[in-house]
Amino acid sequence: MVDLDFTNLIKNQHKIVFDSNKHFIKDNIIHCKVCGEPLEIERGATKIPLVCSCYEKQEKARKMRENEQKRKDYIKYLRSISMVGKRFENANFNDIDKNHNKSYLQACSRCENYCNKSNEMLENGFGIYIYGSCGGGKTYLTACMANKLLEKSHSVLFTNFMEISRMIRNTYDTNNDENESEVIERIKNVDFLFIDDFGTEKVAKGGEENWLQEKIYDIINSRYIDLKPVIFSSNYSIEQLAERGFMEKTIDRVSEMSTAIMKIQEKNFRKKGKELF
Repeated sequence: MVDLDFTNLIKNQHKIVFDSNKHFIKDNIIHCKVCGEPLEIERGATKIPLVCSCYEKQEKARKMRENEQKRKDYIKYLRSISMVGKRFENANFNDIDKNHNKSYLQACSRCENYCNKSNEMLENGFGIYIYGSCGGGKTYLTACMANKLLEKSHSVLFTNFMEISRMIRNTYDTNNDENESEVIERIKNVDFLFIDDFGTEKVAKGGEENWLQEKIYDIINSRYIDLKPVIFSSNYSIEQLAERGFMEKTIDRVSEMSTAIMKIQEKNFRKKGKELF
């Protein structure tokens, strides 16, 4: 039975219009046919409308639908700025080919588990470093992670340092609405930063460090300081980054941030032909 306290009265009072399909009358009071509760109360000569359990359930369901739609809209927005390209927008752990070898499938399981514990990973700044031969499915695997994290309403940026370099250089164009500091802040503050093909960047020229070298360190170091996770995929082990010209301090940061380091020993799946007709 509904509490007859005035706190349960409809704020915007209105006269209940009797509908025989929804209501019945008992003791000259309109009742709900579903729950049997009164929809009005007499106060002297006045009848004041009440809220019955059915209304409350409907309101709760409406708010749940509204919140779910807001969640979907928010995820849609996060996806629009995530830079997960069209090729990988539907990448999903459930669709991963079970014919991959053991090291790949183990990496898939660990990466999916990481996503399932995303709040803990984010809170502690736990990152991942995945490496292996070119074409072994590393990008697809990390795209699966990015999509799952997006579905959990986390902000994601899926990119590489060559693209970041272009984004920053584009800010030097006077027609660009975004300045360099805004680009850097977006990269620094996103919940989960995915760096694809790490180690392929040219960070030194003629024995001298180039502009990108310092940018890479600044971004990685800022996320290290703020306990922000980075998920790296690379054709090179962390030890091999030195051979690629990366500064020791950058390599140290990558190593410290990578709570899990996974080597995928997989054949090149890109070389598999497809019968199109």
